Amino acid sequence: MSNDQNSVDLAEMISALYAGFYDRAPEESGLQWWENEGGLDLNDPDSFKKLAIGFAQHPAFADKYAGMSDEDFVQAIYENVSGYAGDEAGVEFWTQKLQEMQGDADARAKVASDMIYGFINSQIDAEHFPGLSQEEIEWAQKRQEAVRNKAEAGLDYVKTLGDDSDFSPGVDLSDPAALMKDPAWKMAQLAIEGVDEDSQTLAAAEERIEELAQVHEKFEESGDLEGWKETLEKISAAALPDMEKMLHDALEPSARSASDESDSLSKKAQEKAKSYIDDDDDGDGDGTGDDDDVTLMGQHEGHDAGDHGLF
Repeated sequence: MSNDQNSVDLAEMISALYAGFYDRAPEESGLQWWENEGGLDLNDPDSFKKLAIGFAQHPAFADKYAGMSDEDFVQAIYENVSGYAGDEAGVEFWTQKLQEMQGDADARAKVASDMIYGFINSQIDAEHFPGLSQEEIEWAQKRQEAVRNKAEAGLDYVKTLGDDSDFSPGVDLSDPAALMKDPAWKMAQLAIEGVDEDSQTLAAAEERIEELAQVHEKFEESGDLEGWKETLEKISAAALPDMEKMLHDALEPSARSASDESDSLSKKAQEKAKSYIDDDDDGDGDGTGDDDDVTLMGQHEGHDAGDHGLF
């Protein structure tokens, strides 16, 4: 495996593991813990493999991939790290690797580690991979850029939210179900949602992360924890374009409400004006016919502007 050894740093590699194994960004405390674990040589795939095995020791790994065939597992890693299904030859290669390691309890962690290490750290071109066609090289380059973008989005998430990215106090960190229900897990998934090889998707993720931090802060200041969980649940269940709109709307509900009210009043005014025009059969512009003019004038006599709600 050829690699460009100076292309990534430790934090980026760890962030890539979070994306590849759990399809989410890291939380601050988790990233710091793995960074401080020590003994990781980025130039050595076997050293990186030890880190990956540590990741896979968590019950969430078994819970997420339980019941999958080897081929389905390989496809899941491809899609987690790059957003794309694996190419036929690649899926076959890694699936065969897994089948050759039958009986090794860490087989999936090791294979996922090799996949992610290669995706993020290889120098992908015809010189280093002469057995690949030009089309295969281009797809491999797309996957590499996608996982690097996801890793970068994950680090931006930690930088922006800080310890607000950590799991809620009292959550059982050994319980996958509890972790996946926690707002921190959902926020970490939202952080890298939709990121692929296009730099614009990374920019969109960074903007979404900033809005996520602001919405979280708003609910935190109000002390409305249940409201935050409910809002996050709805946003998480939405498709990406709706998700971003919901985040935006959650930031300025008062402004949004005022805008909606203004639009509503404007529509009512237009309808009323149309009604006046339709009823103005005498053509004097007061919205009444001849028989109604006396009544309308009479209603105005003896009243100032304040009585009509103008001020």
